[in-house]
Amino acid sequence: MKAGQHVWLVKYALTAGITEEVVRSANGEFAYMENRSWNSYKAGRDVFADYGEAVKAAEALRQKKLGSLRKQCMKLEKLKF
Repeated sequence: MKAGQHVWLVKYALTAGITEEVVRSANGEFAYMENRSWNSYKAGRDVFADYGEAVKAAEALRQKKLGSLRKQCMKLEKLKF
């Protein structure tokens, strides 16, 4: 990634959706966005240059969260008082 490139941020996909951001600076595999604080985002995990890849990553995050919630529900259903 390089400065000025438009990328898709999926780190917050489950709360804010997939957002288009502009890279402020990049350092190896990490990128920093223009309109965000100095949080770093990892390329290939948090940000993607291709929208299709971003959608796949967001879907994987959604499936992981659903699995976690199912597991939590099963644990709560097993509780006896």
